[in-house]
Amino acid sequence: ASENDYDSFNLAMTLPISYQMRAHALAYYVKKNYPEVAHTHNNIFPWVNIKDVYKATMAPTIAKTVKRMLKFNSELTINVKLTYSNDELECFKLLELCPDVFGQRNTKKFRGFLFSKKSVDE
Repeated sequence: ASENDYDSFNLAMTLPISYQMRAHALAYYVKKNYPEVAHTHNNIFPWVNIKDVYKATMAPTIAKTVKRMLKFNSELTINVKLTYSNDELECFKLLELCPDVFGQRNTKKFRGFLFSKKSVDE
């Protein structure tokens, strides 16, 4: 086996930020309009994460194809990145709602507006 040959792999998925916004909007709607459904242990809404569904359904197929085992700590990561052409356009609505969180950044790390999963979660 070569030095680039791995016995396992991990799966990762990158989703558009607008997906995250929609997930939060749906959670808010359900909690507001159907509190009896939204209320669970420790007040955590019972979401099924699309990334977990992807991993659970695709991992066996990918493992068979690449002849490797799925391990979450593997050095080899297969990353699937989903994109949406209007993602940034939809995200600019966040500037109106929360300019302090999503406003202009002029640091070494961030140039321009900051739309990330972490900032949307805030």
